[in-house]
Amino acid sequence: MKFWTPVAAALLIFAGSTTIFGQDAKPKADDLDQSLFKIERELSDALVKRDMPVFEKYIADTCTSTDMDSEVMDKERLLKFLGSPRLTIRSSKLDDLKAKVYGDCAIVTYKSTDAGTFKGEAFDSQVRWTDTFVKLNGKWQIVASHGSRIAN
Repeated sequence: MKFWTPVAAALLIFAGSTTIFGQDAKPKADDLDQSLFKIERELSDALVKRDMPVFEKYIADTCTSTDMDSEVMDKERLLKFLGSPRLTIRSSKLDDLKAKVYGDCAIVTYKSTDAGTFKGEAFDSQVRWTDTFVKLNGKWQIVASHGSRIAN
């Protein structure tokens, strides 16, 4: 009896510690959401600053983007468009961010309020976005993006 008591205690401690440590090792849903929101905000800031390396970092090589005019672009075309002197974003504000995480995949939706010029024409617009993220090589990257203009 005396032998089993320490063994049973050790097993209970070990079993309990894996549950406790397992919870700490796994990111909480709120933490994952905030990480994804941080990426979206970094991309929004990069759009205003024309900071193309940020887009390179977070847009997967296989990304497909569909814009407000239903134009479908791969990563190369998207980066060319975002870096074009024809497009200038003076401000971009994100609201109503929501995330659904499914293991190594996540869907982020949000609204952007943007002001700038395109082909010399000024614009102010609101757009609803859906970005699909996949964790690739340990980093979240956008593999699909779609924007729909909100009618005024």
